[in-house]
Amino acid sequence: MNKFIKKNGLLLSWLIACIASLGSILLSEGRDMEPCLLCWYQRIAIFPLVIILAIAFWKKVIAIIPYILPLTLIGLIFSLLQLLIQEIPHLETLICKNTVCIQKPLLGQLTFPLLSLATFILLNGLLIWTYHVNKRKFWDLR
Repeated sequence: MNKFIKKNGLLLSWLIACIASLGSILLSEGRDMEPCLLCWYQRIAIFPLVIILAIAFWKKVIAIIPYILPLTLIGLIFSLLQLLIQEIPHLETLICKNTVCIQKPLLGQLTFPLLSLATFILLNGLLIWTYHVNKRKFWDLR
């Protein structure tokens, strides 16, 4: 498994970012779910990863991971905040005025905040694991 992650970790991360980006666009355009402010912040975190991870995979540059982890961590924080707003209804009036993304279930009980949180947790874990499997230390940025 470690050999597979060592070789394909950036590719898998890129695929996750692509699926999340396409899903976000399709939900907003196809299901008329206008993105709220927190959705936009999460999009700002995920959309550049499609390009950055594609280039990193193509050039085999593992050293890019510490530089893109802040984007994935910011996305994780905003998706966690959005999930908290979904679960604690009093927060929605304070932070997010347009809560269509919180109220509409996508697949059964799955909502956009839950899928977004799962995506960012998966991305962070996969990127950190890929970096670790390639025997890199986060303070060694060569």
